[in-house]
Amino acid sequence: MTAKPNRLIHEKSPYLLQHAHNPVEWYPWGDEAFAAARAQDKPLFVSVGYSTCHWCHVMERESFENAEVAELLNRDFIAIKVDREERPEIDDACMAAAQMLAGQGGWPTSIFMTCNAEPFFAGTYFPAEDHGQMPGFKTILGAISTAWRTRRKDVLAQAQQVARAIRDISAMEPPPAAGELDRAVVHETINRLRRSFDARHGGFGVAPKFPPHQSLALLAYERVHGREASAQEMLDVTLQSMAMGGIHDHVGGGFHRYSTDERWLQPHFEKMLYDNALLIRSYVDGYLLLKDAELLAAVDGIVGWLRREMLDPQGGFYSALDADSEGVEGKYYLWSRQEILDCLGLAEGELFCRVFNVELAGNYREQGGEATGLNILHLARPLKVNAAAEGMDEEQLRRRMQAGLQRLREVRSRRVPPSRDEKVLTCWNGLAIAGLAYAGARLERTEYVELARQAAAFVEAHLFRDGRLMRSWRQGQFGPAGFLEDYAYLAEGLVELHEATHEGHWLELAERLSDEMQTLFAAPAGGFFFVGKDQPELLGRLRSPFDAATPSANALAIRVLCRLGRRTGEARYFDSARRHLQAFKGFLLQHSGGLAATEQALSLYLDSAPGAVPDSARAGNVLARSQQGPVTVELLGHKGPARAGQHVELRLVLDIQNGWHVNSHAPVQKELDALAVELKTGPAELVEVHYPPGKLVQLPFSDEPLSVYEGKVEIPLSLLISTSASAGEQEFVVELHAQPCNDRSCQQPGRHELTFNVKIQAT
Repeated sequence: MTAKPNRLIHEKSPYLLQHAHNPVEWYPWGDEAFAAARAQDKPLFVSVGYSTCHWCHVMERESFENAEVAELLNRDFIAIKVDREERPEIDDACMAAAQMLAGQGGWPTSIFMTCNAEPFFAGTYFPAEDHGQMPGFKTILGAISTAWRTRRKDVLAQAQQVARAIRDISAMEPPPAAGELDRAVVHETINRLRRSFDARHGGFGVAPKFPPHQSLALLAYERVHGREASAQEMLDVTLQSMAMGGIHDHVGGGFHRYSTDERWLQPHFEKMLYDNALLIRSYVDGYLLLKDAELLAAVDGIVGWLRREMLDPQGGFYSALDADSEGVEGKYYLWSRQEILDCLGLAEGELFCRVFNVELAGNYREQGGEATGLNILHLARPLKVNAAAEGMDEEQLRRRMQAGLQRLREVRSRRVPPSRDEKVLTCWNGLAIAGLAYAGARLERTEYVELARQAAAFVEAHLFRDGRLMRSWRQGQFGPAGFLEDYAYLAEGLVELHEATHEGHWLELAERLSDEMQTLFAAPAGGFFFVGKDQPELLGRLRSPFDAATPSANALAIRVLCRLGRRTGEARYFDSARRHLQAFKGFLLQHSGGLAATEQALSLYLDSAPGAVPDSARAGNVLARSQQGPVTVELLGHKGPARAGQHVELRLVLDIQNGWHVNSHAPVQKELDALAVELKTGPAELVEVHYPPGKLVQLPFSDEPLSVYEGKVEIPLSLLISTSASAGEQEFVVELHAQPCNDRSCQQPGRHELTFNVKIQAT
């Protein structure tokens, strides 16, 4: 390594700065690099990675710090470094090229392209020297340099062919599908998850296992709303197994990126903001459904880690922690048995080692399987089983283990920590805002809501430039303009924050972002492009409903529209959500996986949009009925049981006789009796009432137009069963207040009492 910096020294991305003292003469992505390639008649080598990527570090040590490799790169290529988290549109194009040319993708992504940004050779990690049948990076650089000089025509032809194929894929329309939107595809996906479910260890499929965020979110949504009883076991086993496993940082809180084995024991140690932000909600829902203290402890651990280690002093959240410290993966997180005994004392240390499965030879294995003498803390059985085995009360054991973990955290804080990526990404902060606000509201933790509010205020203060939302921020400098996921993730976080605080400002900002999102990203045929119309295209504009490491940005955009429709009562949001869902219906019908977030958006739409559920689907679901004069009211909903902490979705249907109307929920004249819905009796909270917009009419007895409801009107409601609700049959009374009028006079306001029973299941 040389002390002389290259061009990356002027960047703010931590990943680019990691390479600023390489002997490779790196360029950041931009016009300067492409102009140099044209002027010097050289191909480009583009290396895409991120700051907490283990194999990116390995390739840097082996190749980019190697003087011979640097000499080859500097002589024959223009070398570009790209932070995939800051420039996801470049990462998408390079990943598509890698999968097309090499048959696989991954990071680091290594792409060779022409000065027209057309790829012609690709791979991932390359060792510096030949390794068995695998050519080394030096060999590859020599072969490509020779081909560029002697077979330029063939190289350019392949580059054009690859670029054309990627553009064709980007321009491909979703498969057409007619008919009404319905929940059948959601049911089929849950059946598919059941078939791939690991009933012993949780999760789906085989190792490596990543936290299945979107599958968990879909299962929890359906279960919380009283559907898909089989979701309960899949949620329970998966959430419990991850919380007990080594993928969970028991000492510091939060979860590592993934597990290399099926038991969630051996983690890949990087810790990402987005993983943990998404898991907050999964563990909150799991706790509300299952009432298991370990699931609640996982939530508190994530939030504690965010507050201690990931919080910028001004309120935003940093992006990630590295897997490596002192050049060794996992070193910061591993323990020898003797360290624990020295730290906790012999008696308490022996107990701790039994509970957390600490072995003398170590349970952590190197890649070759060799014992290391180091341990990953994990629970092989639930704490209550450990307590019984130790002959003590569960709560007593929990207190002792928490005290031991706190002591280990103090000791660990004196180690050399992993590096931290301190750029603030808008999209991932949006996920954190949503998770924290949701947890704070559901668990009555005001400090969680305050963290969400501070992060939202940070984004509002630092991540807008001339009104345009930006992608990232670090040390006062912006990254590029925001992409679809920045708008969608942040808008949903702000809606969640509004629901937790009832502060109108956050809802107004979410509406503004939603409107801008539709202007910048909406495709004419439905769905959203990832790149805005004011941003440069690279090999086309992708439009995808599929989840990746994070949920589909299209799915969250549709979810935001549904939630704004529910919150504001404006039909335009539901109309847009329906159009975008319809555009992706063919994908939903034809693909068996990777669409869980879009399916949750579909389910939310069907639960929310007036008229979304066909009348045939409501047969037998009339829970109560009331008729007073010209107004008939029916209360519709599922007749099945519910659990404490679960949402119960209901729908009021008003049938108003011809020639009559009732004042809307927001009459223009404040002195008029507004339509209103209340929960009068029952162990629950009426958390949402989605009044439709009123119709403005001019009547003879009023100089001003009136806002009224006429004909058939649907009002979706959402009850949240109290976490303290007693098991057994419980009576609920929903009351609707409405004043019927015709064009000559008004009747006395009517109070429609709708009484129904719900069987509350024991948790």
